[in-house]
Amino acid sequence: MTREKIQKAARVVFLKKGYADASMREIAQTAGISPGAIYSYYEGKKELFDSLDIDEMENVRPDFERRQMEICMVAMILFGKNGYDGTSMEDIAAAAGISKPSLYQYFDNKESLFTVSLNTAPVAFAAKSLRSLPAGIDVREVALEFARGFGQNFEQPFRRALLKTIITDSERFPEIGEHFFSLGVNTVYDEVINLIRERTQCDEEKLSKVGLAFMTFLGSLQAYIIMYRITAGAQNPPDWNEYLEQAVDMFCYYLKGLGIEKL
Repeated sequence: MTREKIQKAARVVFLKKGYADASMREIAQTAGISPGAIYSYYEGKKELFDSLDIDEMENVRPDFERRQMEICMVAMILFGKNGYDGTSMEDIAAAAGISKPSLYQYFDNKESLFTVSLNTAPVAFAAKSLRSLPAGIDVREVALEFARGFGQNFEQPFRRALLKTIITDSERFPEIGEHFFSLGVNTVYDEVINLIRERTQCDEEKLSKVGLAFMTFLGSLQAYIIMYRITAGAQNPPDWNEYLEQAVDMFCYYLKGLGIEKL
């Protein structure tokens, strides 16, 4: 009965104020219970919001996610400039033009903000986009699609700033590196390997070799970003498109040697 009362009150508050401005305290007041009672059923506002699987919520959630992404873009620039430890929630709120309490309507803490930022990582987007490609096309076209998407996303300063933060701060804050691998690198690896598994007849031994080749390919693309787009002072950097083509050719040469010519 209490859970139903909470959900009924939450629905009223979310529809009236939207996700960002709705507070757990107001939901509790509307339900006629203490704020602590809500946490007996839900870990936080996001879980409560997601439990309201109703059509009306569709107009609220996109606005919340759009604003959340805008804040992440601001935060990534600050992380790249000041470091993870040197950037506070107060700094992020000020740069985003909102109050600190409002910022906590979108993120529970700085680590959760960083985690959401990593969920938008270009390497993950580039891999997931491959599923939109039709089956049976040349493996080189697939690799080019991935590499181009990867490079285009890193043209955005806030994404380069995020990678810079991971490089400089992950030793002092291991959770940053852990999130980077779990939400970025490992996600990409799984997406690519699962795509190849579904579209070819590769056995697990061959897939293991493909996986190593892909990680080498991914590393070469990321090395370019680090050396020539993040690190200052490079003299006469190689052209990105030429670099990309060569990296793709080397990757595909290995794949074709394994008998993988189309996906």
